[in-house]
Amino acid sequence: MENTSVADTTALDGTTLAQTSRTGVSFSQDLNATEVGSARRHPLRDSPLKARDAPRPKSQTVDRRQHLGSLPYTEQERLVLQDLLYVLLGIDGIYIQRVVTDDMLREGKRTMGPHLFKLESTMDSSIAELVKRIVKLADNYEVIEKFIESHSKFAYGRVVHALTAKMRSLLRNYTLLVVQLEHQALTVPDFGLQKLWFYVHPSLTTMSALASLVEAIRSVEMKAPKGKDTGGIPHCRGGLLLGVISERLIAFSGDPVIKALHEELLSASAIPYNIMLANWINNGEIHDPFNEFLIEERKPEKEHRGDDFTGAYWEGRYFLREDYVPSFLMPYKHKIILAGKYLNVIKECEAEIPDVEKRMSERKLDTRQPIGDVILALGGERFVESIEGAYRWSNRTLLSLLFRDRQLTECLRSIKRFFLLDQSDFITHFLDVAHEHLLLASHDVPITRVRALFELVLRNPGSTAASSKDYENVTVDFSSYPLMDALAQLQKAEDPQRRKPSSVGAHQNGWYFLRRIEAFQLEYTVKFPNSIVIKRRFIAKYQMLFRHMFSFRYIERQLADAWRNQIKSRLYDKGSRFRKRPALFLEDGEEDVALRAQDEAEALVMAKLCALRHRMLHFVQQFMHHMCYEVIEPGWEAFERDNEKAATIEELIEFHERFQDHCFRGCLLSDTKLIEVLETIKGVCRAFTAFSHSYCRYKSPYSPDTEGGYASHPSALPNSASERFDDEFFASTDATSKLKEYENQFLQHIRKMIDALTGLGATKSANFTSLAQRIDYNLYYQRIPTDLSSIVQVPMDIPGGLNDVDHLNI
Repeated sequence: MENTSVADTTALDGTTLAQTSRTGVSFSQDLNATEVGSARRHPLRDSPLKARDAPRPKSQTVDRRQHLGSLPYTEQERLVLQDLLYVLLGIDGIYIQRVVTDDMLREGKRTMGPHLFKLESTMDSSIAELVKRIVKLADNYEVIEKFIESHSKFAYGRVVHALTAKMRSLLRNYTLLVVQLEHQALTVPDFGLQKLWFYVHPSLTTMSALASLVEAIRSVEMKAPKGKDTGGIPHCRGGLLLGVISERLIAFSGDPVIKALHEELLSASAIPYNIMLANWINNGEIHDPFNEFLIEERKPEKEHRGDDFTGAYWEGRYFLREDYVPSFLMPYKHKIILAGKYLNVIKECEAEIPDVEKRMSERKLDTRQPIGDVILALGGERFVESIEGAYRWSNRTLLSLLFRDRQLTECLRSIKRFFLLDQSDFITHFLDVAHEHLLLASHDVPITRVRALFELVLRNPGSTAASSKDYENVTVDFSSYPLMDALAQLQKAEDPQRRKPSSVGAHQNGWYFLRRIEAFQLEYTVKFPNSIVIKRRFIAKYQMLFRHMFSFRYIERQLADAWRNQIKSRLYDKGSRFRKRPALFLEDGEEDVALRAQDEAEALVMAKLCALRHRMLHFVQQFMHHMCYEVIEPGWEAFERDNEKAATIEELIEFHERFQDHCFRGCLLSDTKLIEVLETIKGVCRAFTAFSHSYCRYKSPYSPDTEGGYASHPSALPNSASERFDDEFFASTDATSKLKEYENQFLQHIRKMIDALTGLGATKSANFTSLAQRIDYNLYYQRIPTDLSSIVQVPMDIPGGLNDVDHLNI
């Protein structure tokens, strides 16, 4: 009879197992007596694993199966034991055979449980029950071995390769166990199925856990999307694979055996990943040929690194791949990407970087942080400190570079000087020389000419801006959107300059040039590496603040010019003399009643013009005082104090955002409804100044072209700006009705503003209450009726009347 012994078996890692002889006399005699055997195998060239897929002759074992039930119990146990030693190594036995093909296993159609193997029908029931328990081990072995075979391919990456290598070492121990059991079966006479079960039972827990892990990985692979970098195959690799193992480690933390197994698997699998992680946080380099790391690098053009609105060059160069971030690295993912990113920034600045050993010697372990089981499996406190230490060092070095070598503080103060109108005499000088250009239509404004005039003002030795080192970084620009639209886009984190203009330049009540003056803004070029902190969206917010403050400054200038027009006109003197001494108002011998009534009406209009101009100017000045001295200056002082205490770049950016948010809230730019009210008030003020200019020009005896005329002052509106109110308008329309319209509009919206400020003062800041009280310091807006037409007109010649401006004290 042919010998049925198993020859030398080669493990999956190439190690040759110790040969165990099965040629014992008694065992050979028994085999000959029962005529049980198989094809003879060469002890050195053949492996039992090769017989797995080898076809078995149909004539073989057919008769023997029919006689298995007729054999004694001990003989059945011996034959089944021999079969089990083959089955445990993945080879079909004579009485125990698989019913699931390899193709079904590859397709994921694995059937769990003992019915995966078909037992001989006449087998003793007690033996069959024990066999059903043992074959679970063979089932798990096949699943693990198939996984190792399929995932050892090159495309699966180094983390999967490390996991399969660790599984292969565990299977080698399992194979050694089977060889030792075979040796026991051949040398110990009373070795039976019960002893076999006793020895393999501890391994069943480990093999079941490994098979369950394989099923979990396959489940993730089924859900993973297919990509170009995976060759169309959904791979569970890199950080995603480590996340699966770590989640199972936490889930089985109550079982010390399975927990220790997953800790060993995680520790072995994470070695390639940790090498990439250490290379990134210590050197700022990514060596990831299989796309397994949590950070991916894209290299845009360096020329564009200061133009990106969402964060410039560096935010677009490195980004997190969320799918490849293991769960245990979630709390540290931002620190990991920033540690390497800031290290690359330092390299770009050509700063000296010490060796990794020297940097690591400066790190101190912080044992106060809670360490979980997963982190303990990866190195515990030293693993966490390697990340935290690299993050702290790169931040500390970059902060020192920014403040000491790149003068970040001076750059911020320069931005405050230009955008927040700190020492803003240059704005007054610029409006003096470029006022007429700014009032032209958009297609008539050559931006190069305006920029040349602005540069001329900045280079003026008498200007405070000339002392700034960064005046070359600021220039003039025109926004493509009104302030309201730009603020709406800014809230969506979009650059207001990157969209094509939609409604800019459109006539609003015929005031084309006013839309252009509202589009005036400054542009500031932040040099690298200060652009890491002063991002493009910060400059966009400063532009919104500048446009908001500049509009108030411009309205204040125009209201002052309206006062000059009223002073130069004879109407102002006529109204003053008439209110004080009406008898002196008439010329010698003049008794024309119609002329007297006309002069009296003109004096009344002029008195109302002066009163409304004063109320508008008071509101504008109080609001400017509130923005400059109650919002910006205190916020800036707190901002500079916080910058001195900043330990990381993120804290510096957070302090900057907090300051800008404080300015937006204080200047009412964060409330859409209040912005609409403010814009309406500013629109009424601008319309009123044009009306006052036109009215004085129409009634004035002076010629605009002569010396002393209205157009002689730099801030005066040119005649073309008053074309809306021409001579025909005043000849055919009562100026009093138009003036009353402005009065009603201003009164209506200023009351809305006062009510809103009072509400904000009660809920947010007392500064708003103070502003509301200063605007309505004499309770004028509370006492006066909503509709001014309900006021009874008092004759001009009654001292102390309603139209006596000196008596009203406004």
